[in-house]
Amino acid sequence: MADSSTSLKALLTNLSDRINVDTEQIITAVLEGKLVIVSKDGDENALIDPIALL
Repeated sequence: MADSSTSLKALLTNLSDRINVDTEQIITAVLEGKLVIVSKDGDENALIDPIALL
């Protein structure tokens, strides 16, 4: 299971520099139309600007 956690952390790091933010920042990101990724257990999250990925 450690490998899965490491892979998730690497993926989130590659997609965004805003990782493991608080609930208020997640709500603001959703309202701004950003993509929010949350791990299955809810321990990790990342905010991604989908426009910036293009």
